[in-house]
Amino acid sequence: MENETLKEILSRAEDVGRKRGRSKHPDQLAAYAFDLLIVLRSLTKDRKHAFLSFLIGVAAEEAIRLAEGNKSSGPSFDQEKQEHADSALGDEISLPSAATAAAH
Repeated sequence: MENETLKEILSRAEDVGRKRGRSKHPDQLAAYAFDLLIVLRSLTKDRKHAFLSFLIGVAAEEAIRLAEGNKSSGPSFDQEKQEHADSALGDEISLPSAATAAAH
């Protein structure tokens, strides 16, 4: 990661802290983002940790997103929506019958 990119992210994190009324400790969010990015940066050096590095990056982006006051980018766990999604999947996916399983 380029130093300019890192500086831009830290600056953005400090701005978020000030906007959210954390003027007493605006550097806490920046320090948190910095720690995550340092871990991410060190993990990207080793190919076997590429997926973990990706997940840490996603977590860092989500933390910044939530700190900015935006909604989570993850799925909503509303029970009604979940039941609707489950029923929609049930219509599309059918389990093999016993006759089909016996034939194979």
